[in-house]
Amino acid sequence: MTPTNPTSQNLGETVTFTTADSINLAGTLFGTGGTVVILAHQGTYGADQTAWQPFASLLAERGYTALAFDFRGVGQSEGKLGYGNLALDVNAAVQFLLDRGYQKIICIGASMGGTACIRSAQDHAFTGLVILASTMTAGREADSLRLTPGDLENLTQPKLFISANR
Repeated sequence: MTPTNPTSQNLGETVTFTTADSINLAGTLFGTGGTVVILAHQGTYGADQTAWQPFASLLAERGYTALAFDFRGVGQSEGKLGYGNLALDVNAAVQFLLDRGYQKIICIGASMGGTACIRSAQDHAFTGLVILASTMTAGREADSLRLTPGDLENLTQPKLFISANR
């Protein structure tokens, strides 16, 4: 089978959804599968949902639905990036998908997106969780999202943690 360019196969549907504290977030929904994958991006300079879009398109080709979105204050989303609010943004993505009728939701997050997925998993029974190069704390001092060992112990869904040393 010859590989295809995933971005040429599925440009996705531009969507917006609102957080519990009334911030409008931008995203792109790919595919029409019954299981949906939330893709939460990392926090490095210039990172936004577009980093996930080739993978989101590939997931759509494989029969999944994928939602890549911008955290608040990033890309096309409103507001100011606040690490303490990262889980609110993931929770808004979850609610958006539940409102659309999805019941099987997998959360994949990189770095700060992974920390946000773990925190959101405390309130949502994700079908699965994939965490890439994440830490127990996203942000600094007062504006941070901090996880505890108990947060990890509370995770009951299938999960995969991926990290590496330089």
